[in-house]
Amino acid sequence: MKCPKCGAEMPQVASFCGVCGGKLDPAYVANQLHQTEQEAAAVAANDHKRREVGVIKVMDCFRQAWESFKTSPGVVMALFVGWAFILAFGSALIRAIFGSSPVEEGFNINFFHVGHFMEGLWQLFQNVFTAGFLYGALKLHRGEQAVFTDLFILFKKENLGRIGHLLLAALLWTLAIVLGLILLVIPGIILFLGLSQWLVILMDSDKNSVESLRESWRIMRGRKTQFLGFLLLVLLLNLLGLCALGFGLLLTVPVSVLAMVAYYDAVKRAADEPNLP
Repeated sequence: MKCPKCGAEMPQVASFCGVCGGKLDPAYVANQLHQTEQEAAAVAANDHKRREVGVIKVMDCFRQAWESFKTSPGVVMALFVGWAFILAFGSALIRAIFGSSPVEEGFNINFFHVGHFMEGLWQLFQNVFTAGFLYGALKLHRGEQAVFTDLFILFKKENLGRIGHLLLAALLWTLAIVLGLILLVIPGIILFLGLSQWLVILMDSDKNSVESLRESWRIMRGRKTQFLGFLLLVLLLNLLGLCALGFGLLLTVPVSVLAMVAYYDAVKRAADEPNLP
């Protein structure tokens, strides 16, 4: 509390100013006390809000995913089926064209190596369609209307330049994890978890390949162990879907992807919250 005459700081219960000796109006003192209490309450509320944002509840991500799934089950299942078909068809086509013969002749051996190379390129390019799947899921999670053509969002004229960033980021991500796995495995797992959000970030922002990887590492700081547990729950969920003659995957995979984008949103919000304890 400050003296209204000289501006000196005083105790909250003072009746006179210890500097200028002026007498304080009781109404002024009461008003200052009330204002101080309101400021303290606001600070406490903001602190509580920051702590709530900082706590990411994994099961809430799955609940949000289920709610998002129920809004447009047909669309999200169509995205999954389209994504799975494209990936499977591409792999089958490469094997059919470049597959090796049981007879180990020089010509066939060369084609065998070319087939492996093309398969690797295709696995890298698959991220383009995975990005479209994640983009549609992110729209649903945020209450927007997703459509099947979201799967091909990067093939729009204005987005073609993003494919280069995506492929470079995918290559850097893969190389980082492989290098980490060579270095006693554990570093590879840490890199995998820390860089895991790069693809969603690339689709949710205008960041380039390196910036997406850096942003993933930033927002996943202190979250890697929790995310590992989250991935184990995703694995368990899809094993249950697989047990239902595989048809359960039509439900469990879309819900898993929706849970992943929900987790990303929660992690990003927590990391972006200022002065987070």
